[in-house]
Amino acid sequence: MLPLHRPKSRKSSPHSRHHRQPQARQPPLGQGLSPTPFSIIHTLASDAAADDLGHFQYKECARDCDEAVKRGRDLSADNKLVAKALSRKASALLELAACSGDYAPAIRALEQSLTEHYSEETHEKLNKAVIVKKELEEQERLDQEMADQHREKGLGVARLSHC
Repeated sequence: MLPLHRPKSRKSSPHSRHHRQPQARQPPLGQGLSPTPFSIIHTLASDAAADDLGHFQYKECARDCDEAVKRGRDLSADNKLVAKALSRKASALLELAACSGDYAPAIRALEQSLTEHYSEETHEKLNKAVIVKKELEEQERLDQEMADQHREKGLGVARLSHC
């Protein structure tokens, strides 16, 4: 019958557990580590704003992003993190603009984000927002022209009925 395990050798090899160097214990994640300015800005921009965006709380998201940008600038955080917060703010403002038709604040936030750090995705968002804003302005101009025409037509009918 074969043995189920090998007998232990009496010699210690450098790979045996008796010769292993003791390793320093790492604290569990989130414990014993002081937050750095970068982690603070990242946490504010990512967690709070993303949570607000996910719950369709666009005004709160924009407010959280403003706070993240302010803290990021106060702490001289990486421009990428500030740009990310500004881009998230712009996403929330774009959602609000879809209802209100006011694309200017979203466009401003996207331009600020690109000033902090260039991102192709942010640049595409900016281009789309500008196009939608121009289309909306053109539609408003056309609607105003139609309203003016109908008003003039109505005034003409009213003048004829008074004769």
